Amino acid sequence: MNCLQFRQGYLTDPFHQTAESREHRNQCQSCAAFAVEQDRINAAVERTIRVTPSENLEARILVRQSFLASRVEQRRASMMWAVAAAIVLGIAISVWVILRPAPGTLADAVVSYVRTQPVQTLSLDAMPPEQVQAVLQGERIRFQPDVIPVYHAKPCVINGTRAIYMVVASDSGPVSVVVMPQQTVPDRATFAKAGYQGVIVRCPQGSMAVIGTSSQKVEKVEKRMLAAMRSL
Repeated sequence: MNCLQFRQGYLTDPFHQTAESREHRNQCQSCAAFAVEQDRINAAVERTIRVTPSENLEARILVRQSFLASRVEQRRASMMWAVAAAIVLGIAISVWVILRPAPGTLADAVVSYVRTQPVQTLSLDAMPPEQVQAVLQGERIRFQPDVIPVYHAKPCVINGTRAIYMVVASDSGPVSVVVMPQQTVPDRATFAKAGYQGVIVRCPQGSMAVIGTSSQKVEKVEKRMLAAMRSL
C-alpha cells in the first residue's frame, strides 16, 4: 500500500482500517502524522455535533413560534378591518349620492310645498321676534326680524327633512322662504317652475329657498334674509 491509497482509505472511513493500512501507518511517519491530524479534526467535529442545548431552548422556540403566529393573526385582522372599513365607506358614499337631493329635485319639492299653502297677505302685523325665534328653536339659527319682517313662520318637511316655512315682506308684496338646515347645496341655483321664480342658496345653517313671482323681488329678499340670519 502506498501513501495515496492509505490517505484515501483513511478519509473514507478512519474507524475501520485494514491490517495493510495499519501496517503502512506504522511504517510511514508522514501518514501517521496525517492520521493523527484527521483524528483531531474528527474529534472536534464530534464535540460540536454533541453540544447539549440549553434546558429552556424548547420553551423559547415555542414562545417564538407563538409570537410569530400572533403577529400574523394581527396583520390578518388589521387587513380585514381595513377592507371592511373600505366597504362600509363605499356603501355610505353610494347611499349619499343616491339619496342626495339634486337642485332640480329640491326646487320641485319646495315649489310643491309652497303651492299647497294659503296665500298670505301683509295686512296683519309682523310676528314678534320671540315667536320667530321660537319656531327656529333647535335649528342653531338666530334671526333678526328688524332686517326683514316675518308675517308667518312654521315648521314643515321638505324631502323628508325638517324645514321652516316663512312668509316675509318685500317692496311689492309677500314672498315665501323655506329654510332647510339639513339640506345642503353646492352652489347658488335659480329656477322657474309653475309660475314661480326662485333661488336656492347656502345659508348659515344648510340652505334656503326664496320663492316669488319675479326674479327681482326674489334677489332682494335673498340678500335681506341672508343678512338677517346668524349661525349659533
